[in-house]
Amino acid sequence: MKNANDIDLPKGILASDLKYPKWDAPESERYATQFELWYTERFGWCIPTLFISKARRGSNVNDRTYGISVTGQIVTMGKGPHVLKTVMVYVKKSRQDALKSFLDLKTKGEAEAGQIRDRISTRRAQGALYRSNLGW
Repeated sequence: MKNANDIDLPKGILASDLKYPKWDAPESERYATQFELWYTERFGWCIPTLFISKARRGSNVNDRTYGISVTGQIVTMGKGPHVLKTVMVYVKKSRQDALKSFLDLKTKGEAEAGQIRDRISTRRAQGALYRSNLGW
């Protein structure tokens, strides 16, 4: 198991991207947006995109979230012990072009997570309608 300090940032993210800009920073160093990155044992670096469910109190389950790995795979992850490191990336105006691939991944992940959620909701609603028609 890796130590959180031994985990390198994904290629393209600088250590300076993790620092919140000073309040009196020049316009180019002010941040335009931000996103979170989680390093998981199984999927590597992932961007969380859509919250799924809150864990019940007293259960051994963690909150669940859809995400997208930096390789483009849609994943489901919890914020449990398999998440070894989390960082917040502040996208400064001067770094928007360099971090565009990560922002595009986040947008793609949000869209696909929404489609998955809609598909699951539709299937549940159709099942409930089917059961009610049978009198169950």
